[in-house]
Amino acid sequence: MTFLWALVFYSAPPPPPPPSPAWLEKRQVEWTYTIHRWIGYSLVLGSLVQGAIGWYTLNAYEHGQVPPGWVRQGHRIIGYTIAFLSSTNSAFGIHNLIRLQQKEKIPKRILHGTLSLLATSGYVTAVLLARQARERGDLDRYRLHRTAALLSIGATLLTVGVIIW
Repeated sequence: MTFLWALVFYSAPPPPPPPSPAWLEKRQVEWTYTIHRWIGYSLVLGSLVQGAIGWYTLNAYEHGQVPPGWVRQGHRIIGYTIAFLSSTNSAFGIHNLIRLQQKEKIPKRILHGTLSLLATSGYVTAVLLARQARERGDLDRYRLHRTAALLSIGATLLTVGVIIW
């Protein structure tokens, strides 16, 4: 009888080992990369839509017309959202750059990070210039706002192009 118990006890497969810290860390890095990537995709789409709305709005002002209220309010809400998402995405990007495992792609990623930070600072600057222009009723501030926003959209598109190729 003892022999049968020993046979059952010793022939049972060992329990699986717990997940290694490297496996757990890899899953966390994948999670942050996924969030960073999806926010980046939404920033590209939102920036292009926001640029078109902003172009329409400023052209209306320059021709002495006032765009509809829902266009102005929508442009403002989308602008705040883009500035927030860009700031959040930069934080995720810095986190991913620090935890980078692929040493051969570091220069490309540093260029991507630099362009992303420039785009983020441009979006925040565009929001601040728009607030000043609205408070003062200054068309020149709106033009500066447009320049900052267009440069930020360009930096966003360029940083996506850098990281893809």
